[in-house]
Amino acid sequence: MKTHPDDSAFAAGACNGFTHGLSKRELLAAMAMQGTLSADTRRVGSPCEVAHHAVKMADALISVLNVEGEKND
Repeated sequence: MKTHPDDSAFAAGACNGFTHGLSKRELLAAMAMQGTLSADTRRVGSPCEVAHHAVKMADALISVLNVEGEKND
């Protein structure tokens, strides 16, 4: 099963084509950012650097999930 970054992170019905809440990509990035910031914050970089790194981590996880999903299809 393919993971789509813009799909809703939580199971919910769409209302008029719109879903509420975070996308999978946004949730994964937030979780990556939380993990980074839970470490020694004196060494994590500027807020923008942390945010960019978190998005890259989310994108990498989605990419790996899609490759693994293709192997299992």
